[in-house]
Amino acid sequence: RKEGGWVIIYMMKDEFIDSVSHDLRNPMAAIKMNLDFMLNDSPDRASLLPGQRALLTRAMHAATRLGVFVTNILDSAKMKAGRMEYRLQPVQIEESARGMEALYGVTAKQREISLLLEVAPGLPPAQADPERLEHVLSNLISNALKFTGQGGTITLGATASDGTIEIFVTDTGQGISKEALPRLFQRFEQAGTAVQRAGVQVTGLGLFIVKQAV
Repeated sequence: RKEGGWVIIYMMKDEFIDSVSHDLRNPMAAIKMNLDFMLNDSPDRASLLPGQRALLTRAMHAATRLGVFVTNILDSAKMKAGRMEYRLQPVQIEESARGMEALYGVTAKQREISLLLEVAPGLPPAQADPERLEHVLSNLISNALKFTGQGGTITLGATASDGTIEIFVTDTGQGISKEALPRLFQRFEQAGTAVQRAGVQVTGLGLFIVKQAV
C-alpha cells in the first residue's frame, strides 16, 4: 500500500509537469509572438508613440524572462525524473547566436550594456538539440545581464578546434567569490545575501539547467 502510494504520487507529478508545460508555455509563446509582431512587423508599428514602444518593449522583456523561468522549472523536474529528451541535429551556431542577439539585444541596450558576438567565420554545423542549446545560451546570457553593471560588456562567441565547437559567454560583471564556486551548478543555489539585497533576482535553477543539459 505504501509502495503503491509512491507510484501514484510519481504519476501525479508527471501529469502535473505535462499539464504545466501546455498551460504555461503555449500562452507565453502567444504573448511573445504578438508583442514581437506589434514591435517589428505590424503595418502600424511606425505610428507607435515612444512611450507605447517602451511599454511594449518592457512587456517583451518580462515575457522573455518569464518564459525562461517556466522552462527552467519544467526542465529541472524532467531532469530529476530522468525524462529529459534530446533530439540532435545539425545546428548553425552563428544563426543561434544571432537569435540570442535579437532576443536580448534590446534589454542590453536599455541597461547600457554592450552585447557582442564573436563567432568564428565558417563554423561547420554542430550536432545539438536546437531548443536545448537555445535554452542554455538564454540562461547564460540572462545570468550575465543580472550581474553586469551599466557600461559593461557581454560577449557570446564560438570557435572550432579538433572537430569540436566551443561556445562561450563572458562578461565584465562582478564575478563570484571563490567560496561560492563549488556550489555554482547546484540546484536552487542562489546568489549571496548581499547580492540579493542589491535587487538581483535569481531562482537558483539557471546554471543547474545549463550543466545538466550540456
